[in-house]
Amino acid sequence: MSETYSLVDKEIDRLVAAEDLTVAAAAMFLMVNAAMAMASALPPGLRGALVTASSRWFAEPSPVGHPLAGLAAECWSYLEAKNGNSITVTDREDIAVRTLLCVLWDEAPDAEELNSTLDYFVSLVDQFDGIREALGLVE
Repeated sequence: MSETYSLVDKEIDRLVAAEDLTVAAAAMFLMVNAAMAMASALPPGLRGALVTASSRWFAEPSPVGHPLAGLAAECWSYLEAKNGNSITVTDREDIAVRTLLCVLWDEAPDAEELNSTLDYFVSLVDQFDGIREALGLVE
């Protein structure tokens, strides 16, 4: 387990205890915080998706709320148009869009999906200078 993953895991545990959230909701809460910290790197046309995801996971951490799947499709289309494919990650903008995609779930992910999402999220955090400090993920 990487140092960043360890810090993310510790922060999720803190949120579960302090905010009375499920592990999945706490993880989404943390990932939304990261996406918000990266907001200036998001293309203006996708910032509304961040606002919707923030509302969904901060105000309504339940399956009821704003549908996010369509917003995820917009993000994938943006990456496809920008890079010629949706898998290339070349700059801070790509990292910010990918981080946003981590929180565009209509329901909190199950344990397997959550672990996979967190693995990818940690790799994004490690590529975006200053984000660990912004999230308080320091020893």
